[in-house]
Amino acid sequence: MKEYWFYLESEIFVFKKKSKILLYNSLSHKMMCVYPSIEVVRLIDKLTDPNELYVVAISSKDLDNKQINSFIHNVRQSYFGDLILKSGDIKPVIIPPILKIHKSKSTIYKDPGFNLGKDILLNINELIIYINGKCSENCEFCKKMNHQFDFCTKNSDELCMKDIEKILNVALNSYCAKLIITGGNIFKHTAFFDLFEMIKQKQQSMEVEFGIHYLNLEMEKYNYIVNSVVNLSVYITFPTDKSKLMKFFQYANSTLDRVTFNFVVKEESELILVQNLIEKYQIEDKTVIKPFYDGKNNRFFGNCVFYDENDIQNSFPSKQELFAKQSFNTYDFGRLIVRSNGDIQANANHPVIGNISENIADIIYKEFTEGKSWFRTRDQAPCNDCVYQWLCPSPSNYEIAIGKPNLCHVKIEENEK
Repeated sequence: MKEYWFYLESEIFVFKKKSKILLYNSLSHKMMCVYPSIEVVRLIDKLTDPNELYVVAISSKDLDNKQINSFIHNVRQSYFGDLILKSGDIKPVIIPPILKIHKSKSTIYKDPGFNLGKDILLNINELIIYINGKCSENCEFCKKMNHQFDFCTKNSDELCMKDIEKILNVALNSYCAKLIITGGNIFKHTAFFDLFEMIKQKQQSMEVEFGIHYLNLEMEKYNYIVNSVVNLSVYITFPTDKSKLMKFFQYANSTLDRVTFNFVVKEESELILVQNLIEKYQIEDKTVIKPFYDGKNNRFFGNCVFYDENDIQNSFPSKQELFAKQSFNTYDFGRLIVRSNGDIQANANHPVIGNISENIADIIYKEFTEGKSWFRTRDQAPCNDCVYQWLCPSPSNYEIAIGKPNLCHVKIEENEK
């Protein structure tokens, strides 16, 4: 009786959910979905045993089993693994894709003495500062929009220059990659020009973006921004003031290098309007579509935002992306939001974790140990019963707004529940 080594390649991820198993090649991006027999389940369980390192012994008698033979044949045909004749007792060495994280919430809980250390500030990747809340416009969904993306607010608060400088210094010391300055009408900040000059001086290698509603644009300050080294992110909501919007597009056409147009859409008819504007002003490569959930447009989100099985199978995540989505929220991790009253959040929908008057390192530690944002993953139903659990994007603000843990049309079969 012949003996073989059967193995999976090191880039193969195995996701098992009750009666369904998914094999994903993070290099070729191919997938294999199987509803295995008991014998194949046992084989896969043995393969994925950490002690076996993706390599198990197979005999010619095992290969007489039709289900096992068919499974191994499909694995080989897909280049997910191979079957090689045994030569002595030396077992091939394969390193499975095993996730190991040094700094995580579970690490801290398991080891109370664990300390994130002096480098804790290096976890800040993106800083959003709402410098004020002053705005004379009355947009219908003003108070809801900044709970879905970092844009717009309306209140009587304003961050002073001293507090802004403090948080900027934190960003610089942490090698923060991106800084977003937003608020109500940011041009109405009492020290806007001083603030702008300070940011330019401290910018260094950090990407800086100013965000504002198109109705609040002032051409003098607009020019001040677009002729500098920072970017301007302009938000456009519907219905629009056609004359103001047209005037802005005509003016902005010569300064497109540092301008991004963010169209906030609630329905498919608005998507058509956006497409018309894109074609008219030739701004396709400068346009971002931002769907907004208003509490009533479920059909629009179902048709245009939710993803199906085909979307997931064509997402092609890398090994690093799969590891990331299993350990932290790829949207929120490393992000801090500073409100115009000094309060700090990791996500606009979650509780305040501190204030700018406190030690920022302590605030980050609190998010690591008690927060709800940075480590929000797809570890709850129905996602935790689905083989696509870690192939899907991390949970976003849309799930929170809609009150639904998943944004997909994938149905988990009854025999898997």
